[in-house]
Order: sequence, then C-alpha cells, then structure tokens
Amino acid sequence: MVLNPDVSPLLAEEDDMKDLPPTFISAMEFDVFRDDAIFYAKRLEQAGVKVKMLHYENGYHGQIGDFKWSETARGMMGDVLFYLKENL
Repeated sequence: MVLNPDVSPLLAEEDDMKDLPPTFISAMEFDVFRDDAIFYAKRLEQAGVKVKMLHYENGYHGQIGDFKWSETARGMMGDVLFYLKENL
C-alpha cells in the first residue's frame, strides 16, 4: 500500500502527473516531510505542472493550525489565501 501513488504521490509516474492542476506546496523547515514536499514540487514542475512552492524556514509540521499565535503560520495562511484568490 505504501508504494501506491494514490497514497504516496511522490511515487507517481510523470505521465500521471502531467494533467494535474496548478499546485501550492508548503515546505516547513522542521518537518519530517520537508524534503518530500520539495521533491514533489520538482517532480510536478518536470511534468509541466504550474507549482508555487514556498519554504518556511521557521515552520514545523502542522503549524497552519497555530495561525492565531504564530507569525510564521499567519504568513503561511496569508500566502495560501493569496494563492487561492489568484488561482480559483
């Protein structure tokens, strides 16, 4: 199951990625999935998908839930909302 691209999209074939919609990806510096996010963004770009990837140097996994208390999370929330306004 772990090797299924529906569960682990980083493992998808490039042909399966090429028709995906524009994508926003956040990579948090203190997140076990940081490198996966960066690699996935690069794979999507190689497949021709428009990608907005932002790296938050002070971020940690799940930080978006702390946007009321965290300056980094508020900045990320603003980035996400701006992206949605521009792309929906």
